[in-house]
Amino acid sequence: MAIEQSLNYFIDHFDDLTKIPPEFTATIIPYLRNIEASKNQTKEILRKCKSIFDRWESSDADISTLLLTRCLEIWSCIKGEEYFLENEPLTNLIIEEVDAGNYTQKFRTKYSDSGSALDNLILEEVEVRDFL
Repeated sequence: MAIEQSLNYFIDHFDDLTKIPPEFTATIIPYLRNIEASKNQTKEILRKCKSIFDRWESSDADISTLLLTRCLEIWSCIKGEEYFLENEPLTNLIIEEVDAGNYTQKFRTKYSDSGSALDNLILEEVEVRDFL
């Protein structure tokens, strides 16, 4: 009975990061294994994940990337396949603007005898998301 109650609590609140914080995402796998035993619970949690995916795709600002990542992991664990998102979150990118002029100036100063090595260098600003 206690396991059933904790599973129901998990299903009801897995999408509330204040009740089940992000640091517990990695520890939810045992819950998912127990949920797989019940078709109704499996359908319910997948339905909630699908709803979150749909809200993310419609650019709903209320969906955090932490919750989205949790749902992607849940989907993958239960279904055995990844869920494809059009607007996939880019959580593993480090985004930083760099002034390349600083680097080329340092290079020219360090290698002043071969200053012409950078004469053919063309710098262009690109949007990294276009290539992912």
